[in-house]
Amino acid sequence: MIGKHINDIVLSDLHALVGNAFERYNLEFKSTLLIDTKSDRKEFLADVSSFANASGGDIFYGVEEIGGKASAAPGILVSDPDKTSLAVEELIRNGIEERIEVAVRQFEIGPGRFIVLIRVYEGMAKPHQVSFARTSKYYARGNAGKYQLHQSQITEAFKASLERKNHISQFFTERFNQIAQRNFSVPMHPYGLVALILIPSRAFSQQPGFDITRLENKLLPPMGGGSHSFSFTGDGLLSSSGYDHSRRDAYLQIRKNGILETVSSGVCCSFAGQNTLPVSESYNYEKVLVDCLTGYLNHYDKLGVAFPVSAQVALLNCKDHWLNWPGNRNAFQRNIPLLTDRLASDELVIYSSKTDVPRLLKPFFDTVWNHAGWERSHNFEDNGQWNPRR
Repeated sequence: MIGKHINDIVLSDLHALVGNAFERYNLEFKSTLLIDTKSDRKEFLADVSSFANASGGDIFYGVEEIGGKASAAPGILVSDPDKTSLAVEELIRNGIEERIEVAVRQFEIGPGRFIVLIRVYEGMAKPHQVSFARTSKYYARGNAGKYQLHQSQITEAFKASLERKNHISQFFTERFNQIAQRNFSVPMHPYGLVALILIPSRAFSQQPGFDITRLENKLLPPMGGGSHSFSFTGDGLLSSSGYDHSRRDAYLQIRKNGILETVSSGVCCSFAGQNTLPVSESYNYEKVLVDCLTGYLNHYDKLGVAFPVSAQVALLNCKDHWLNWPGNRNAFQRNIPLLTDRLASDELVIYSSKTDVPRLLKPFFDTVWNHAGWERSHNFEDNGQWNPRR
């Protein structure tokens, strides 16, 4: 698998494969892309599903190999690139259960000749079955290529997938409970808390592959940005920001397995005698969250952390906080205070650092505004376009 976001890959990266790269569990070369016959489609789906049932990876069509080593990249003839991409995506969508996430890119290397890259992301609901034409088969991968799973392996895969899902959900629940009880290592302001937790897909594996000592981790700021101090702890790395050391604005904890946890008590504040949650101008909590999550996903990408990533956002200890929207003179007349101590997003699965973060978080933002008496977040236009208020 090329260690770049798929949109950042250039032709020189593909040329560098020839004579250097070997097929392995997350990389495969195919001289042709065949999806015309029923047999072709079954084989194609077996290849793709095997990556989703392993650790994800890249399949290059139009690259020849000898003994597993990329030997040439003549490409394949493609008369209509858009039609080919749509056909591939539709076949994957309709031929594999549960749904998997893929990205398709085509690189033109000559008139009508393309190298087609299909990036398959690790599945979050393993094992994924080839269901096309009632095939009902499961495949996985190792360094020697794909292989069909037998019944005991299928059972173990279902069990492992459920355990991972439960582990992630339990971690979110336990940590948000502890944060709500202010069980953290730095003193914070007494206002409501905005919290974000990210869990890489391999965080709970025996080898998460995360280097906590990287300089980039030390430079990564807590929610809200700004200058910060950091120190290493038994769990990993802890940084905090704010001018008052007796009451910090925010902290960021990076665990040794790559889990990121950031909490801010500096976003909520007191205004006109009320505890408030700003939803406009520079302290707009929605913009703070969007910028924060976007930055952390890019951080994972730079460090080569494997996607997908699970994430969850929560407002904690926010009962009786009002949405502060100074741009609207009637804001406090229409507002009602939040009547719950906790509002949390669904568990989010993120497959790429280039994901549309505002759209991803919009359902959560809308829910918060609903609780304050509004129909939706007013940081979005009527058509759903992100446009934070200033």
